[in-house]
Amino acid sequence: MMEMRDAAAAGDADALYDSIDLPTVRKNLTADLRAELVRNAAIDKIQGPETQILMKTMEAVDGLVYRFVTAERIQIIINTGNFEQPGAEYQKSTKNQTDWSIKRDELNRFTATPDAPDRSKVPSLMFERDGLGWKVTRIILPADRPN
Repeated sequence: MMEMRDAAAAGDADALYDSIDLPTVRKNLTADLRAELVRNAAIDKIQGPETQILMKTMEAVDGLVYRFVTAERIQIIINTGNFEQPGAEYQKSTKNQTDWSIKRDELNRFTATPDAPDRSKVPSLMFERDGLGWKVTRIILPADRPN
């Protein structure tokens, strides 16, 4: 995690990109968002046009995730501990880097969560072993984090 944070802070794109399994991150986030849509839609109670709206929304998730989830966005999360607002100027700085708490989930998996006053409002990154190293494989949104 420290090497990845240092690469992100230094703007070392090659080292950072090697530490992110971007297709898997996107696939996992798409699945998580779709599951959340279904959970919130009370799928057993919707009919007719509402079903079509839900299906169109689920289709839109793919494009949104593909455009929003980039290695650059993950770099921002690593440096700041949070998502920056779209269109906001992101200032690269090695000062005041975010500290992270690590929770070992399994032998080959751990989750890193930024140390923040309200940890329920920041994303976590899940890492999985990749040979001798680790790769980011999932962004866990604050609403998805187990208590």
